[in-house]
Amino acid sequence: MKSAILSAPQQQTDIYTILGEPHDPASHWAELRYAQLSSYDYIFLSANINSKLANKTALSDFMNEVYQIMETCHERAKVFIYSQQTLTSPEFASFTINWQDEQIKDFHINTIKDVEQKNFIRTLFDHSGMLIGNA
Repeated sequence: MKSAILSAPQQQTDIYTILGEPHDPASHWAELRYAQLSSYDYIFLSANINSKLANKTALSDFMNEVYQIMETCHERAKVFIYSQQTLTSPEFASFTINWQDEQIKDFHINTIKDVEQKNFIRTLFDHSGMLIGNA
C-alpha cells in the first residue's frame, strides 16, 4: 500500500484554483500548521495539500505564498508533510527543497524513521498552530 505522503499529485498549476484562497478558513490552506523554534520556522503541510500540488511551478507559488504569509524565507524554513491517518500517530516526512531564483529547482521527500527525530517533529507538530487562524 502506498503511503498518503508519497501519493501522486493532480496536474494543476494555479494554487488558488487548487487550494482556495489563503485566508479562507474553509479552504485547504487551513490544513497548514507552523511552529517557531530557535531561528527556524517549521511548516507542516498536510498530505492532502501535497497531493494537490502538481509540479514545481505550483509548489513554488504555494511555498512563496506561505513564506509571505509567515514573513519568513526559504533559508529559515523547515518543511514537513504530515499524514493524519489516525489522531494518535501521524506520519511525518521531511520535505527538502532546493531553490534557484525564487523557483524550486528540485525537491526530495523522505519519511522520518529515526525515533528521536520523529519524537522531536511530533512535539513540534503537537505545539504548532494553524497558519490561517493566526495569520
